[in-house]
Amino acid sequence: MGNVRYVTADSEALRQVLTNLLDNALRHTHPAAGFTVSLEPAPGGMTVSVADTGSGIAPEHLPRIFERFYRADPGRSREEGGTGLGLGS
Repeated sequence: MGNVRYVTADSEALRQVLTNLLDNALRHTHPAAGFTVSLEPAPGGMTVSVADTGSGIAPEHLPRIFERFYRADPGRSREEGGTGLGLGS
């Protein structure tokens, strides 16, 4: 099975983060384009990366993406059922 690594984490928080990342990648990437998820060892843990070809976040919204309930595009989020939790806790 290759290199097995164990990560100590809050399982519910990890589930929420991964669900948010993967849900956004699925929702905002053209079905034919797909997306990539990768795990890499990092000092003190692991790095999880999700790369997609979706629309991304406009530069003017980047300073606020960690605010709880912030929506960069409230109209699109409502139409597509997002919770608006952003990336913050």
